[in-house]
Amino acid sequence: MKKRILRSVSTKLLIIIMMVVLPFTILAIVIGNVAIDAMLEQAHLSVNGILENQAINLDNRMNVSASYLFDVCYQEEGEAFLTAESAENPYLIEKSAFSKIAKENLSLINGADGYFAYVGGVDDVFIWKSTNRYVEHPVETKAAEEKIRTEMKTGWSLEQIDETQVLLYSVKYSSYLQTHLSKYGGWIELETIFDETQEMIGYESTDISVTEEMMYADDKDLIIVSVQVDKNIYLNAVIRRSDILAKIMNYYLLVWVGMLAAVALVPGIYFIVHYLLLSPLKVLNHAQKKLQGGDMTYRITEKANSAEFEYVYESFNKMSEQIAFLKIENYEKELDYQKMELSRLQLQIRPHFLLNIFNMIYNLAERHEEEAICNTILYLSDYFRYMFRREKELELFGKEQHLIEGYMQVVEVRYPGSVEIAYEYDPEIGFVRVPPLLLHNFVENIIKHVVKQDIITHITINGMYEDGMVTFRIMDDGPGMPPQKLQELNESMRRKESDGSHVGYYNSMRRLKHFYGEKADITIASELGEGTCVIVSFPYDLEEKGYESFDSE
Repeated sequence: MKKRILRSVSTKLLIIIMMVVLPFTILAIVIGNVAIDAMLEQAHLSVNGILENQAINLDNRMNVSASYLFDVCYQEEGEAFLTAESAENPYLIEKSAFSKIAKENLSLINGADGYFAYVGGVDDVFIWKSTNRYVEHPVETKAAEEKIRTEMKTGWSLEQIDETQVLLYSVKYSSYLQTHLSKYGGWIELETIFDETQEMIGYESTDISVTEEMMYADDKDLIIVSVQVDKNIYLNAVIRRSDILAKIMNYYLLVWVGMLAAVALVPGIYFIVHYLLLSPLKVLNHAQKKLQGGDMTYRITEKANSAEFEYVYESFNKMSEQIAFLKIENYEKELDYQKMELSRLQLQIRPHFLLNIFNMIYNLAERHEEEAICNTILYLSDYFRYMFRREKELELFGKEQHLIEGYMQVVEVRYPGSVEIAYEYDPEIGFVRVPPLLLHNFVENIIKHVVKQDIITHITINGMYEDGMVTFRIMDDGPGMPPQKLQELNESMRRKESDGSHVGYYNSMRRLKHFYGEKADITIASELGEGTCVIVSFPYDLEEKGYESFDSE
């Protein structure tokens, strides 16, 4: 009886069907799991890219807001307003003047949603809001005033104002004129950022939040992506695995149903299932591996055999394009930001410098010294032409030297017989390109702080090229500076962020490292009664840059 059963066609057919169906059933399960893991990973990468982009935008807004407030509050009008001690009419005039400068360029920046200045001497809060940002549910002014009057953390912190979550920025105002605590700051309302981010991610049940600590998942069904915005601020997205896998899980279940049906039908079911399910999954899996391998240009070109997989293919292609676009956009934004910062550092005009030049021209005109006036105006023309040139970021050192010599002619008019300057350069220095006004600013600093009428000050500038390194020394025999001040000056140039002191030296160091890398450096040496020496050094390959640049000049 057993032999007959084993030898029957039905048994053999069942065995053949099981031998054919079972391996492919296992394969389909494995492929489904791989596809699920790949989709989860791709979703994680996509969400992480979106959060990084939003974090960069938010960090830029925070930096722009802090810079804007510093510029506004430390102007003359800001100091007069924040150090006021009386609420009489003079204070109202100071408040009006401060309001004007605070709102003057507000539409040109992408910063905070609202700003404030608290004057401790009169217990007054002045609030002004951004003019180029739309906020669906703005913070009420009264609620903001109550929060501002309470003690707040210094810097950026996560706060609640009238049931609205905001990033609040607060800084204590510091001035020698100040007798009462004043502070200034601003806030960025997070609800709009949450809505924008959720819309970009696209999952309905996604929760977006900002926390002061990185979030971690304690539920297997949750995927948490956390991106750092500032040192203690994180942008988070919480997504359910079921939302990501909602569609693919339906197809995954169909595989099981198809495999069970194939056992009861004919081996031909295998070919149908393979055509309708396994082949498209292989195409998708191959595409995902290409994407994971770094091929951002790969797209699925095969024609889908069903509307469902056509949608999956299109979704994959759109997701690939979005990931590539976000990466390129982030790189371009960072590059644009660096160029903007570099341009701002290069093209800043110092008001005291211009005022001194114009006052000197006026005095020369009163004395009818036409030749000195002509030389001064020619220098000023060369100065602005040199500073505002658009096509180049570096200039041959000869142009820098020409501008320094013109400046020294102006100095001779202002301090006749009080300055003697000597230049000592290796021949190779003529082929070196330098950031405009780099050395000129150090010479100008000597004239500003060291030179006195009727006291001869000796200045020496030498430039050397040796073993691929360029070294400039700007020396004077002035009074020098104490060790504590010298140490503070050298340290301030090397901070990651400026603390507002010695901004000129800090910016010079940033420009030098931007163009020549981390090996570039500025060192200041000084002794009391002996003088001061500024040493500027950076790597420079003359064979690669110098001669070729000089020939094309």
